[in-house]
Amino acid sequence: MKNKAFILVLFLNTLLFSCKENADITIFDQNEHFLSFGVKNENRRWGEPIYLAETSFSFLSEDVNLVKKRLAIPIILTGSLLEQDREYVVQVDKEKTDFPITNFELDKTVFRKGIFVDTLFLTVDKIDLLRERELRIGLRMVENNNFKLGDKENISLGIKLSNMLVEPDWWSLYTRYMGTFYPEVYQKWIEMYYLGADPTPDVDTREPYLYWDNMPTYQVEYLAQNSPITYVFIQKLKEYFEENSVYPDGDSSRNPIKLP
Repeated sequence: MKNKAFILVLFLNTLLFSCKENADITIFDQNEHFLSFGVKNENRRWGEPIYLAETSFSFLSEDVNLVKKRLAIPIILTGSLLEQDREYVVQVDKEKTDFPITNFELDKTVFRKGIFVDTLFLTVDKIDLLRERELRIGLRMVENNNFKLGDKENISLGIKLSNMLVEPDWWSLYTRYMGTFYPEVYQKWIEMYYLGADPTPDVDTREPYLYWDNMPTYQVEYLAQNSPITYVFIQKLKEYFEENSVYPDGDSSRNPIKLP
């Protein structure tokens, strides 16, 4: 019995020493309040973070007459619920922002009582420059008397803005099938490979989950075996550009687009 007691004391002392040594362990005092950005990773796979450090918005998917957009950004509270509304601070990270500062505006930053998730609104203008290149706005949470900083991975948020078809991150994995990026090819792929076109079910939800903005990324070199329906759709995409003369930027002096 004495040996068991000695082992227990030794274990507790070791645990206490380890906690002191590891200063990176995140501990939230439930009597305090912590805030972080909470943009969900809707296409999350195993091992990926729940919340995004960067998100994007394109005016291309909106009404052509829209001149500005009010974007909703979730803000997450960790700790106890508030008994009264409290102001918090979000600053623009100028080093990570190339969108003109005069063309966007943050609403008043107040976290309301009685909820764990509130919304920060960011209004952005549809400026002409977005038709030429992608621009960014960087935001960061700042500690004040009401709130401390929450999860260190989500106290900053990058927002990519555009009004054109921008090469997606997955495209580099698919060059053997789709070739060099052309907006014309991407636009046709969006039309063809929409959510639900591929009935392959998600393991957890059993609902279709693969589409143009959530492509298979595992061993793409064996796409025909691993994701046969995606492969068939790519073959249909290739056939379309074989049967139709589509020119880059509509310039008929250039060769028509063909897939590998």
